[in-house]
Amino acid sequence: MPPLATDVSLCLYRIAQEALQNVAKHSHAHSASVGLRVQNGQALLRIVDDGVGMSPEQHRIGGMGLAGMRERVMALDGTLKITSHQ
Repeated sequence: MPPLATDVSLCLYRIAQEALQNVAKHSHAHSASVGLRVQNGQALLRIVDDGVGMSPEQHRIGGMGLAGMRERVMALDGTLKITSHQ
């Protein structure tokens, strides 16, 4: 597998960092997992926790952290999807 471009690697790192900070600060989770899969030139970063979740309103509005993640992904023509069981 060829290495990811530096800008993509940095984007994935920063998104994982922010997401895990959000888990620690807001979710009341007991556990979280991070997975990264690269296939056909595309990277899929998946972060899952067993916390309290977010309301649809929180998804839409989000805070500075979510906005920053969206901006980073959009700058690389990627997509950001957040799902919650709340």
